[in-house]
Amino acid sequence: MIGLDTNVLARFLVADDEVQAARARTYIERAIAAGETLYINRVVLVETVWILAKFYRRSRPVLADAIERILQAAEFEVEEKQLVWEALQEFRRGSADFADTLIGAVNRFAGCSTTATFDKDAGKLKTFSLLVP
Repeated sequence: MIGLDTNVLARFLVADDEVQAARARTYIERAIAAGETLYINRVVLVETVWILAKFYRRSRPVLADAIERILQAAEFEVEEKQLVWEALQEFRRGSADFADTLIGAVNRFAGCSTTATFDKDAGKLKTFSLLVP
């Protein structure tokens, strides 16, 4: 198994830098051809979604579709895949960031009854409690 860093995954998905995108694509294709599984931990996934939203101005539906494609790809092993699926469903339904939906899912799985937040969008999620003045 080979872990992917955010910059490699982002270049693979966006292909905005021709040289780095080609290197990422070639590396990933060769790894797959060699029978390797490519590991994406949840930090890399969250960073990638943030980069796609912030710098590439991708819309929520496009971000959600990208996450889903990663989850469905047999070549990728995603850390805590079931929790990421749960977070993706919350992300599709609401206005909270993907990072917040994943934080809520991970904390719920860890046994937290709620996650305290000042973030109004995250506070709308069933896994969060909004702290109000």
